[in-house]
Amino acid sequence: MQPSGSEMLELSNCNIFIMKNLSQLFLLSLIIILMISWAPSDKKDPLTLYGQIDRSSAPNTLVAKEKKAGWNLLFDGKTINGWHGYNLKGFPDCWIIEDGVFTTTTKGGAESQDIITTKKYTVLH
Repeated sequence: MQPSGSEMLELSNCNIFIMKNLSQLFLLSLIIILMISWAPSDKKDPLTLYGQIDRSSAPNTLVAKEKKAGWNLLFDGKTINGWHGYNLKGFPDCWIIEDGVFTTTTKGGAESQDIITTKKYTVLH
């Protein structure tokens, strides 16, 4: 038995109603996703962090407040203690310490030898 004209009109109206609701639901979901993705994050601007550096202490040292908060220096500015090459037992020759910072000495492929800390850290501030 075939539906009558009025039943067909009713089915068509029902389909239009469902499609409108689905479209509205899709738009609402899209708006929510966009709002969440544009929400402010906890990431801090590097320039803001730079402004928080305590310049009253000597470079590459910790002040009492930092020590109390559990901060540790990863690099002493003088030696390679606590560092080694990635997937190496020793320290790569392409790295040196110059003016208290690590720097590479070569150009080409050798500077791709990454260095990592000997100790594994779970939290970095």
